[in-house]
Amino acid sequence: MDTREEVVVVEERVVQETVRPLPPRFVERIQPIISEVERPVLFKCKVQGSPFPKIVWYRNGKEVRATENVEMVVVEDVATLEIRKVTKEDVGVFSCKASNPAGVATCTANLVVIGIVTEFDLQAVSAGSNLYFEKFCLSNDF
Repeated sequence: MDTREEVVVVEERVVQETVRPLPPRFVERIQPIISEVERPVLFKCKVQGSPFPKIVWYRNGKEVRATENVEMVVVEDVATLEIRKVTKEDVGVFSCKASNPAGVATCTANLVVIGIVTEFDLQAVSAGSNLYFEKFCLSNDF
């Protein structure tokens, strides 16, 4: 009697799924803000990308740094920049830049600050300068 054993070789393959980097994109962009002096303002945006993008905030093209008055936070996919007490010096164009190895995305919005004054004040405004809006309260009570 002839006995034969058949050996079956099963080849296992480990398939590694490679995750392709996805460039950043803004699902929600920052919005323009008009605020009064001394009020808090909050720029908020929602960003996606893989790996998750590095977030950097800019004001008039210069990187914004955290201070006692300025806080920048990223929670999950939401990035915020909060100015606790806005001043007329904060007026400008704010940008949120999201970057990862797959690319860069930027969204931009203006901050306009309205000041409260007690006397009439006219200032010459040169082309390209930031505007500081004043509102005047007129009263008949003398």
